Order: sequence, then C-alpha cells, then structure tokens
Amino acid sequence: MMFKYGLIGEKLIYSSSKEIFHRQFQSKKLSYENYEINNIKEFLKLIRTNNFSGLNVTNPYKIKIIDYLDKIDPKAQIIGSVNTINFKKNKTIGFNTDYLGFYSAFSKYFKKNISVLILGSGGVSRSISYVLNSLKINYQTVSRTKNKHNITYEEIDKSTIKNNLIIINTTPLGTIGKFNEKPKIPFDDLSNNHILIDVNYYPRVTSFLREGINKNCLTLNGYDMLKNQALESWKIWNII
Repeated sequence: MMFKYGLIGEKLIYSSSKEIFHRQFQSKKLSYENYEINNIKEFLKLIRTNNFSGLNVTNPYKIKIIDYLDKIDPKAQIIGSVNTINFKKNKTIGFNTDYLGFYSAFSKYFKKNISVLILGSGGVSRSISYVLNSLKINYQTVSRTKNKHNITYEEIDKSTIKNNLIIINTTPLGTIGKFNEKPKIPFDDLSNNHILIDVNYYPRVTSFLREGINKNCLTLNGYDMLKNQALESWKIWNII
C-alpha cells in the first residue's frame, strides 16, 4: 500500500516542501505531491477523491482549513492556525507545527527585554505570537486593518522601529508574484542593531531582507523554519 501525502495551497510552483519531503520519503516509498486549490471548499472534494495519510497546509488556508476538519489539536486550537493534517480512522485532525519550526529556527535571537514587530496577521503570525507569548517577549502585530490586537502600517514611525529590534515579515510580499514588493515600513530608520526575519524562503533574499542588508542588519529567511516544521509533521505522521 502506497501512503499518500502532500501540500495544499495556492501558487505552489516555488514551494520547497515537496523537495524536502521527497528526499525523506523516497527511501520509505512514500508519495508527496503538491495540490493547488483555488478555494478552501475544494478541500473536501480533494480528500474524498484521494486516500491521503497526511497533508501540509500553506497560505492562504491555514486559518480557513479549521472549519473543515473533524478535530483540532489543543495547541492548534489556541493558536488558531493549522499547517498539518493527520488522517486517522477516516477522521481529519489538524495540528500546528509552524510554532515549533519557528522556535527551533529563531528562539536564540529573542533575548530578555527585546521587543518585536510582526508584520502581518495571518496563520504564521499567530504561530509566532504563540511562541513570543511563551517566551514572555513583548511584541506588536501590524495589519492593514486596525483592531484591538494590532496597529496599522500607517501608525509605524521612527520610534516604532527604534523600539523593536526584531522585525518579522509574515506577509507574502517579496515572494511569488510579488518579488519586488515589501511591507511599507520606514526602512531608513533601521540600524545595525536590528534583526530582520522573513518567514518566506523564496527567493532566499526578499526585498524586505535586502533593505536590512543595506542597513547592515542581521537578516534571516524562513528556510530553516520550513525544514524544522516539516520534521515535526513527520513525527505526527509516524514517519520517523
């Protein structure tokens, strides 16, 4: 019996997930493929017509997928985002391994009394917020729409940049279809004390990270986070 795994999302042509999983799965004779869907409602048809053992979920479905699953792991429920699905006894169970991937890749940079600015409020942003809360790190989330949980890009000024020495991009700006775009923040106010993290990993240096390089900041992309969360997915699927 061939065990079938895969990744669901939009515009997966540049995703490295299949490449990472293929190396691990080939020796175990497991299948891992990309499945592009244009609407979250296509998920139910996809799982009815395929005998999946596990799926990864990427943007823009990490939050939307929750309503289509039979059960949610408690941590994923708290975070409000799912990036891994396990199929067990004809039931779909949602997990979050993004927070573990982020912690493994970047926690060493979060020193005591440092403040963080998270750009974006989607599924990955929620996972990062969970990690920062667990580390008791002060942070602000930035979104296009203001609510009680975040500020808007228009509210970011020189003091915002000065007071937040780690800035994390969780938006899709700078990646597929938006290579020349970046979040609208005052990059001129960056210093060589800043750390810029982009959870995107294609291209390796996004427009956001290039601004940091120009200001002699430490810059980090999301490739290690991707590999780490993949490892945690394998554990859930009992592949390792």
